[in-house]
This record gives sequence, structure tokens and C-alpha cells, in this order.
Amino acid sequence: MEDKKKNIKITICGGGNLSHSFAGELGKIDSEFYINVLTRHPKNWSREIKVYYGSEYSHTSFIDNITDNFDVLKDSKVIIIALSADIRYDYLLKAKKFINKDAILISAPSTGGINFLFDKYFSQNKYVCLQRVPYISRTIEYGHSVRTDVKKQISLYYSKNCNDSDKELISSIIKVQLTELKSYYTLFLSNSNPILHIAGMLELLNGDYPYSQNIPLYDKWSDYASELSIKADEELTQVMKKLNVKEYKTLYEHYEVKSTKELTQKLKSIPSFKQVMSPMIEENGKYILDKNSRYLKEDLPFGTCFIKLFAQKLKIKTPALDFCIKKLQTIINSKLIEGILNLNELAQFVPYIKDVGELIQ
Repeated sequence: MEDKKKNIKITICGGGNLSHSFAGELGKIDSEFYINVLTRHPKNWSREIKVYYGSEYSHTSFIDNITDNFDVLKDSKVIIIALSADIRYDYLLKAKKFINKDAILISAPSTGGINFLFDKYFSQNKYVCLQRVPYISRTIEYGHSVRTDVKKQISLYYSKNCNDSDKELISSIIKVQLTELKSYYTLFLSNSNPILHIAGMLELLNGDYPYSQNIPLYDKWSDYASELSIKADEELTQVMKKLNVKEYKTLYEHYEVKSTKELTQKLKSIPSFKQVMSPMIEENGKYILDKNSRYLKEDLPFGTCFIKLFAQKLKIKTPALDFCIKKLQTIINSKLIEGILNLNELAQFVPYIKDVGELIQ
């Protein structure tokens, strides 16, 4: 396809698993989009990326431009922020001078208060925040191939700047059934990774830790992790009720189960979850939790601790969340919680956390 037919420029920011899937889905041969990938490692990427659904090859997509030059943001109609929460703040401040006010910003996922950052630093821009990622993604060969599982539907939150035409464009980019959220609290406070990943890591610590080999996270999953997840989710549900968020879905509702045993069976049966390895690294012949994994650098401070912050301000007791944070903070040599959440300590991970806390008076 000639470039002149590609009249909508999209820049995918980041080079992780999700960026590979976005490139693979948006760069199909019949695509109307001109695709930029903005990554720190452009030389490691091919302009052709092979996409697999499960173990089956699906198609090869084409990337128009791969670069580490932020100038590509200047004429991008849509900018997809597919970055981990722990690097978004510094990245957005760096990108700010390159992003034009007419660009639509998309974040995936949107825990960690990224919509707050959009409102504060890109107040003129339209943006949409995906509550969860649209794909479960695993890079096969970096910059060359990816295994993608496309979800049936996801929820998202539009900024007040988006009109119907913008929503149609976003729908054409994210070819997944979309449900519009009314409250940004459902982005801030998620029972997905900030609860499930956290419970999964505590399941690992509850077993024969450390291990002789790495194992898939959900293979190890038991009723212990499900019960811990449900208790933390019940505490989050109390927060949502006090915030008057009626659209919140509990873990039982989201996974369409009625008990911890059913939740265990459901999570262990999801095909795409079977690909998710535990966040462990080898050290002295044993596998231990990787303190630099996104589970600990992202899901804990930008997710679980956000829930705790709001619960604390709303005077809601959170024994399950407290237990999770206390157990895992030792892995990252931190004191995130000592009776109450330590905002000064949390600010080491989330520099804008005090500003977010001011949203709840």
C-alpha cells in the first residue's frame, strides 16, 4: 500500500510485549494507518512483524517507520502510550514538547493515574484510557514476532474532549468491543493486575520457595490466591461504593464465577493465562521473585498502593491489602506501609502520588 493512502499517522510508544501486539494488529496489509514505532532499540526491530494467535501463524504486518527520534510525535494523529507505569511520568514530560495539541492520546493499561497526568500536562489534548490491555501479548523474537490473544471486549474512559468522530476513529483502531466507563476511578483503582498479580506472587511465596525452575504463574494458582484476591477485591468494592462508582465489576462478576474454587478453576483454564510465566529470575541455582519485574515495579506501587491510598483517605480498613503490601515490600527493600501508607516512601516510586492523593478530600 502506498503511503499516500495512509492518511492517519499512529505512533506506538514503547518496545515491550504490548507494543509488538499493537504493531502487529494495526500494521495489517489492508491498514489505512501509517505506523511509527518509537523505541529505544530501533535497530533491533524489523519492518515486518509476524503475528501468531496461540501457536498458529496468522499474518505478517508492516511497520512504516521505526525510530528513537521523538520528532515523529509532532505530526502523529494518534499516540499510543504502551509503557509500564514506572516510566510513564518521565517519558511524558520528555515527550510533551513534541506532542501537538490535536493529537489523540491512548494509554493501555491505565492504572497509576495516567489520566491525571494527561489532564495536568496535556489539557488541550483528547485522550482515551483503556482499563485493561486489548491483547494478551508475548514477544516471540524481539522486534520480529509476537504471540497475541485478542480480547473480546474491554472498557475505556474518554476525556471530556472526545467527540463522536474521535470515538469512531478510536473504535477503528482498537477493533475490540468497547464499553465506555463513566468514572475515572475505575482506571485508578483496578482489581486486575494490582490484585491478581499480587496474589499470584504471594502464592509463590506460600509454596516451596525458592524454586528449582520457573513455572507458569497460573499453574501454581490455588484457592489460597483466589481467597486472598477476593478479600482484597471486597476491600476495593467498599472504596468504590463510597466513591459512588456504580459501574465497578467485582472479580466474581468479571470472571462470571460464584466462589473462590470456581475462580481458581476459571483462572487456571484461560488459555492465554497459561503463557504467563512467574516473575522470577535465577540466582545461585534457585528461582526467586524478580524485584525489577513489572509486577513489583508497576503493579504494587502504582496499583495496590493506589487502592490502599484511597481506602486510607476514606477510612476503610484493608487487612488483606495491608498483608499483601507488607509481604512484598521486603522484596523491594521498601517500607511502603507501616501501619498506614507511607507517602514519602511511595513517592520514590510514584513522584506525583501526593497530587493524586489530593483528589480525595
